[in-house]
Amino acid sequence: HRVGSTLVYASDQNLFYLVGEAKKKAFIQAYDPKTKTWADVVTDGPGPKESFQSAYQTVYDPGTKSIYSLSSDPMKPQQVTLYRFDTTKKEFSKLPVAEEITHLAWHSVTLDQKGKRLVV
Repeated sequence: HRVGSTLVYASDQNLFYLVGEAKKKAFIQAYDPKTKTWADVVTDGPGPKESFQSAYQTVYDPGTKSIYSLSSDPMKPQQVTLYRFDTTKKEFSKLPVAEEITHLAWHSVTLDQKGKRLVV
């Protein structure tokens, strides 16, 4: 059961990444449209230990080959965390979030391709 999962396309890798939470941990799966197969990238391995809710708040950056996901706990919506998942190293890291957005609900994220900035 994977409520709130987000599908992003990595054009440079020709893969779709499904990002979400299962069993209180982040999971990432990759779909290869050429072979029409799914592969687990992260299931129960490294990743956020807190509630990971990435719904509508995930973007892939081909410049860094990373998936960025702005996550908030539904029980504590003011606690927003920005996660980065490096698809080459298969590692999660946390990034600082601007204080100005921590009190806002229903964030959206996108990538400014020209300026190479993550925009919330």
